[in-house]
This record gives sequence, C-alpha cells and structure tokens, in this order.
Amino acid sequence: MKKVCLVVQDKSQNEALGKLRGVGVVHIEKTNAVSDNLSKVLERKTRTESAIGLIQPYKPPKKKKSAYDESQQARQAVSAGRRGRRITDKMGLEEQEPYSLDAINTPDRPDLVNLMLNMGRERKTLEDRQLLLGRERGRVAVWGEFDPAQVKELASLGFPVFLYDLSREVFAAIPRETRYIKVAEDKASVRLLAFDGEIPGTTPFQLPEKSLSCIDAELAETRTRLEELEERIKDFADRRPVLAKEMAAIQRDIDFETARAELEKVEDVPPELGFSYLSGFVPAEDLGRLKAAAAENGWALLADDPNPDSMVPTKLKNNRFVRLLNPLTDFLEVTPGYHEADISGFFLIFFVIFFGMIFGDAGYGALILLISLFGMCKTAKKGVPPILRLLLLLGISNFLWGVLTCSWFGVPVGSLPAVLKSLSFGPISSANPDGGFVQQNLMLICFTLSVLQLSIGHIVAITRLDTQGFGRAGFDCHACRYVRRGTAAYRQN
Repeated sequence: MKKVCLVVQDKSQNEALGKLRGVGVVHIEKTNAVSDNLSKVLERKTRTESAIGLIQPYKPPKKKKSAYDESQQARQAVSAGRRGRRITDKMGLEEQEPYSLDAINTPDRPDLVNLMLNMGRERKTLEDRQLLLGRERGRVAVWGEFDPAQVKELASLGFPVFLYDLSREVFAAIPRETRYIKVAEDKASVRLLAFDGEIPGTTPFQLPEKSLSCIDAELAETRTRLEELEERIKDFADRRPVLAKEMAAIQRDIDFETARAELEKVEDVPPELGFSYLSGFVPAEDLGRLKAAAAENGWALLADDPNPDSMVPTKLKNNRFVRLLNPLTDFLEVTPGYHEADISGFFLIFFVIFFGMIFGDAGYGALILLISLFGMCKTAKKGVPPILRLLLLLGISNFLWGVLTCSWFGVPVGSLPAVLKSLSFGPISSANPDGGFVQQNLMLICFTLSVLQLSIGHIVAITRLDTQGFGRAGFDCHACRYVRRGTAAYRQN
C-alpha cells in the first residue's frame, strides 16, 4: 500500500470526487468527519430502512396472469418501451399502487418512503388506540351498559351518584348511615352506587368518557381500520426491489458525502483560489492509474510508504480455494492487519481437517454433503454461494474421517455391517479390538497436526522478519505538511 495525499480545487470538489470514484483505487483515510449533507443522506438511509422493515415480514404476492393480462402487458411493454412496468401502474400515479421498478418519475408522484412511513405511523397510532380502548373496556365492562353522561347530568342537578368497586373487607367497614344501592357482587368484591357524597377513606370509580357500547363500536372500527391498513401495507411488499434500488443509490451518496466531508480545506486562501486535500491509501500496483487520473484532471498528488503507526487497510488476494473461507471470516469479522501475515490458506486446511475430526461421523457427513449438493443444484443458475462450497468441503472431510474411523450415525460398531467395517482404517478404526492402540494413534495424529500447525506459524513469522515493509518513518501524512508549507509560501509571496 502507498499513502497518498490528493489536492483539488474547491470549485471542482464534486467533479474530482466523482472521477476519483470512477478510478476506484483509493481507500480514503476516515476521521469520522461530518457534514450537513452527510447527515441528511444518513437520515434518508434511516427512513428507507424503516420503510423496508415495514414490509419485511411479508412476501410479495404471486399474481396469476390470464392470457388476456399477458397480452395486455405485452402491448403496454411495447408501447412504453420500458421494463418492469405493471398494467395497474400507468404513469405511477395510483394511490394504492403508485410505484413499479421502472415507473416514470413525475412531480405528482408521492414519495414512496414517505407514503410507507405515513402508513407505519398510522398503524402505530391505531395500535395504541386499540390498546387504550381495550384497557378502558376491561375497566368498564364489569359495570355493564350505562350512559356516563346521565350520571354527570344527575350530579349537575344536585343529585350526585358515586360508583364504587370495593373489596368485601372495605364494604363491611363503611359507615351504617351511608346510603347506597348494591349493584352486583362476587366472591372478591362488591359494586354499589352511593348517594349524598363520597364514602370516607375510599376512592370512587372514575367515570368513562363513553358508554360500553360506544367503546365496543369504536374498538371494532379501529380493528377494521387496522386490518385494512395491514392489507395495504402487505400490498407494498412487491415494492421491495424499488426500495433496494433506492438503498443502493443512498449508499453511493453516503460514500460520496463521506469522502467530501474528509476533504480538509486550507485556510487563509482567497475563495477563487481555494483548495482542499484528503489522504488515503492506494495499492502500489494501482498507483499508476491514480497518477494518470491526477495528471489528466490537474490534481496535486504525493505518494509515499505508510509508517508503522498508520491504520493501513488490508487488500487480500486469495485464490478460489482460499476464498471458500470467506463466509467464516466474514461471520467472525476477522481480517489480517496490514503488517500481519495472511494465513487464510493454512487456516482453511487445518480448519477442514479439525472439523472432520471433531464431528467424525460418516452418516452426518453424508447428510451435509447431500444438503450442500442440493443447494448448489438449486443455485447453479444464479451463482453458487460460497457458504455452500465451504459446506461441501466440510461434508467431505466429515464423511472421510467417519469412514476411516468407522463411525456411522453413532451406531455401535457391533451393529454395523461388515462392509462398513472393512472400509475403515484399522489403526484408527473403532472396529479395531485393540482400543488402546487406536487411542494412541489418534493422540499421535493430533499432536503431529498441532506441531505442524505451530511450525508453519513460526516459519511464516521468521520469513517475514526481513520482508516486512514498514515504510519510511515520519511520513505521518507529511504530504499534508507539504501542502501547508506551500500555503505558507503563498501567504509570504
């Protein structure tokens, strides 16, 4: 890797960053710089992710096409000259289905993300309202149907009525002179209507705003509206490609705005002559492409070796065999550092061997093989995922070790057919009557593999002692210091 410092004029920042992205060889050194534009794009990403999460639980509906629909769609595709259009999506202006993947953009079209987020907010409001009404109904249902307005009207006429739901102990302790009417009772409580005033030491039942029948009607209406809204959200499940396309555009904007935020402006320079610089890393073999782009666009470029303290990115060049390990390293988020040896090839070899030895069952290995082969056949047209290739390799290792050690689904050796026993390797086979000899051989194999693995590690470390390229100390972005020196000279002149 080479550490580079690139200087561009402020007036051509956007054009320079666009061309730099086209070159595609610079890994910009990030300092977590922020800008207003970057914040807006990140907010847009969050909103789009929320819209995707809204339809994530649903699968796109599979619509059956009649012969008439297919002919109509074919004619419309020819007339529109575009792909991805739907018959019901003329110009993309419908309220229910306003978007398709290639729908024509017009100013009258509502924003898809805003439309979906509004539906999400409305659903949240309805769910909260349903929960509130459900709680209120549970509180009021024990009193049955009555009109709270009539109770309040009696109080305004000078005849207050108070509702109480008392435990039997509290009911037994109320004063004898209290006038009340017992409405209902059960084993735990007594409900009554008290007149003249509140019962001392107790809290009356808080009257609801509506009667029980009104609450039930509003609850049913809310549920119906919620079901309709849920169906509408479900209809937007087939808009996932549109949102994925939007997310890809947003990610490009994030990369662009992140790079622009990293541009450090040089102060005390007239606006018409202003310039900024950024630092980053370029693979040594790609430096020529960056130099050609700098010469073509009039950028100032300085390149040097990074110092040992720099956080240099790592570019791995693994062959097809070693790339089988990528699913595991991506899951563990393990990448060798710039000054570290890449032992992916050795790690893959020993990982496959140890995987087979640990599981060590030919039956389960055969199942893994069948699963991986089935997955590879199903994905052959679209491209086999690396995880299936790794699974195939692990299944082979597991199967072979299980065959050699005569292990099949954990079945006792005495119950296995003679043909399976004959396939095993005697010195490590569980079918060998001399169990001590087998254990000794297995320990010898394990220790040998361990010594071999450690020896390879030490050999790699020794060979790297004289080949580590730490670069010239003191770079520390001294290219940026050259920029500052040039600025100081400009101010003196």
